[in-house]
Amino acid sequence: MNIVQGFPPNYQTIKQAGLSDEHSIFCYGNTLYVPSGKEVPPDIQFHEQVHEKQQGKFPDVWWTKYIHDPAFRLEEELKAYASQLQFVKRFYKDKEQKQALDEFAGNLSGPMYNLDISFHKA
Repeated sequence: MNIVQGFPPNYQTIKQAGLSDEHSIFCYGNTLYVPSGKEVPPDIQFHEQVHEKQQGKFPDVWWTKYIHDPAFRLEEELKAYASQLQFVKRFYKDKEQKQALDEFAGNLSGPMYNLDISFHKA
């Protein structure tokens, strides 16, 4: 996966849908776009590699469905976070694993994904 500082080609559509904030990073095809230019931790890179596989050869089609279909967005993020959690369990200590799980639930229940689910459900 290539990592570049900048925005994906469909950023305006993502932004208009309310699916970005100042901390967002974006996988589009085999490129990870990091607007802030900050280093991306290995577990997040792993999460984004799941999205790369989900998108396959047609990231524009995947993104259109992701933006317009909250159920699809939740399904895709749950798969990516489940894989990321397995990565965290393999390489991080118990305390960091708990922190990661809380962070994932906060992300899924917060405004980043606009999924309208509670922290506890996430």
